[in-house]
Amino acid sequence: MSEIGIDISGQRAKHINDLRDLRFDVVVHVCRVGIEERARVSGRPIEVDWSLPESADLTETDRLAAFRLMRDELLPLAAAFARSWSWPQRAGGDRD
Repeated sequence: MSEIGIDISGQRAKHINDLRDLRFDVVVHVCRVGIEERARVSGRPIEVDWSLPESADLTETDRLAAFRLMRDELLPLAAAFARSWSWPQRAGGDRD
């Protein structure tokens, strides 16, 4: 992501169980595992399936190329979704 100016160095991959106590308005599934785990999120979020190719069985070089491809596919999807989504208003008129 740093290649396109986004710093995610403080982020880490999380298992759905790590997010169990959080409530979500929207959950976007990008892989088979996410779809299989859908019952584990709190609340009743809108769920969107953007299935992308799995990369777990690839070599490190091929995995990096696959992640770049997924990133490039996800960015316009996320931007279009953000533009079309009716974001709920929070107290004070702010969006989370």
